[in-house]
Amino acid sequence: MLTSEPVKVDVPHEKDTWFRLCKLSWKQLRGARKIAEEEQREIAKSFGAEFIAALTKGQVDEARARKLIRDQEYNVTNFDLGTLLESGIVEWSYETPLSLTAIEQLDERTAIWAAQAIIDLTKPPNEEEEKNS
Repeated sequence: MLTSEPVKVDVPHEKDTWFRLCKLSWKQLRGARKIAEEEQREIAKSFGAEFIAALTKGQVDEARARKLIRDQEYNVTNFDLGTLLESGIVEWSYETPLSLTAIEQLDERTAIWAAQAIIDLTKPPNEEEEKNS
């Protein structure tokens, strides 16, 4: 399926404000994830090998691990915010015209909300959602 037509979504914490968001392609999503992974890798390096090894010790419940992995896979922190916003916002109700500079001037709350809305629009349904549709 090709990415869908843009969807109008009201900003829940700003009265009478909306964004028109589009579903991202696999390539756009992969790019946003890759940038975030590179940043996270650099942070992990600063912790050191002993800290990482300590985190990975112990028993793991496979079913719980699969659920955590699925939940984490589409967590907004796993993507580059700028890439999501630049690719996913196609229109908005602000008086300021939509531009890369204007997107960079969004407050953090709105930027994170919009990024999560784009991810929610883009991510494939899980098994439970498939059964209910």
